[in-house]
Formats: sequence, C-alpha cells, structure tokens
Amino acid sequence: MTSFCCAGRWKIVTAFRPRTAPARMVEANQNFHQAVWRASHNESLVDLLGRLNLHLARYPGTTLGSPGRWEAARVEHRQILEAIERRDGDEAHRIAMAHFREARDIRLALFAREASFSR
Repeated sequence: MTSFCCAGRWKIVTAFRPRTAPARMVEANQNFHQAVWRASHNESLVDLLGRLNLHLARYPGTTLGSPGRWEAARVEHRQILEAIERRDGDEAHRIAMAHFREARDIRLALFAREASFSR
C-alpha cells in the first residue's frame, strides 16, 4: 500500500485536471481505478476487474462528459485516496459506493436517452 499511497498519489490525483479532453478524462479515470485495484495486492481481484472493464468498454461514450461529473469524480477520487491513506476502509467504501451509484445512474440515463432517440 505504501507505494500507492506515497509515491504514486500525486501523479494519479494531478492527472485529474479541470477541463480536459474526453479521451484524457477516460485515461485518467482508468489509471486511477487500476492503481486502486493494484494497491489491493489481490491478483484475482485485479484480473476480475480488468475483465469486467473490458465488457464495460463496449458501451459508447463516458459518464464523465455529463455536466458536473468530471469535477465530482475528481473530488470523489481524491476523497477515496485520502481514506485509503488513512487506512479508513469503511470511509473509502462509503465514498466508492456513492461514486459507483452516481456513475450507474448517469449511465442508465444515457441508455434511456439513446433508446428514446432510436424510436
């Protein structure tokens, strides 16, 4: 956990710049999530999440382009990282679950909008 929390922390967090191109947002977001996965030191988890990520990649677009989502994700990722550094698993879990729920809700709204356009 030390290498993630100390050495890589600022590189990961500073990649989340305000107002960046969608491709850079996706790249920075992926880098953050993969760094957290690797910090678990659980190869089975890393493999499983990597395979899940491949399935999710087939869906077009990104939730990060939704108004305010990039800024919110930047804050949430910083809060998750800070909770991990404090070794506060309950707080990291709480923030991560809220982060996932928000992304899920945005994704479902995108699906609904795409469905209404295709009618």
